[in-house]
Amino acid sequence: MTTKIIFIIFGLLFLLSMIVFCTLFLILYDKNNKEKNRIKEFEITSTLNIDGSIVEKLEKFIQDNFTEYLVLKVHLLETNQYINEELEDEIREEFTTYISDRLSPIFIQQLSMYYNIENIHQVLGNKIYILITNYVAAVNSPEDDGKDILRNLPDYTDMRNSSAPGSNNMTRIDPSIDF
Repeated sequence: MTTKIIFIIFGLLFLLSMIVFCTLFLILYDKNNKEKNRIKEFEITSTLNIDGSIVEKLEKFIQDNFTEYLVLKVHLLETNQYINEELEDEIREEFTTYISDRLSPIFIQQLSMYYNIENIHQVLGNKIYILITNYVAAVNSPEDDGKDILRNLPDYTDMRNSSAPGSNNMTRIDPSIDF
């Protein structure tokens, strides 16, 4: 009976020591991987040529995402011929979240080599504010200057080509629209 208890105690101690060993091994393995990833990330960012073009990349990134955002939110914006202050604030908040969800850590590191890392959110906020303010001013202007994306998007809700009576009800892309 006592030998069984001794074997059980030794077995439990062996099992406990294996669990502790495995846990320590996993902790060290995880720490090693994090260090390797940090070194690779540093190598990638240190070999990048950061100059004034990062500002152009940021502005293009914001503009491309704003165009995509407008196309996705066309149902909300086309019902409002005039963008009031509340809708402008809603657009600004949604688009800011939209942009911040799409920024990659590498792009933020590239920006931090040009801008102060603590002020990148302010730089992004300012660029987004200016972009949306210009957009709202263009939409709310009494004259259509031909640059407003919502006023110039083709209407695909009808799904018929009005210029071709008796056609096969397929929508055709207007060749005068410059994509």
